[in-house]
Amino acid sequence: MSATARLGPVAAGRSIAPGTYNWSSKRVVADLNADYRLTARLTVFANLNNVFNDPVDNKVYGPATPAEARFRQRQNYGSLWTFGLRGAL
Repeated sequence: MSATARLGPVAAGRSIAPGTYNWSSKRVVADLNADYRLTARLTVFANLNNVFNDPVDNKVYGPATPAEARFRQRQNYGSLWTFGLRGAL
């Protein structure tokens, strides 16, 4: 994903130019929640978080950093799917 969000500056020092920042890719997550009432007292539900398993890319770069040296790490948080029954007395 080409769109990024600036997270914060990196302390300038030896080999770190002023104006160097941590960057993170914008993360658009699709979440789905559904309930279906089977009876007056029984409901089945599904909660799906990060359905498409979108990762987050982190970069560190400044004005003089070449494009091939900007990538730092990729975080895969995974997708969490929860299904269940809910009942009432």
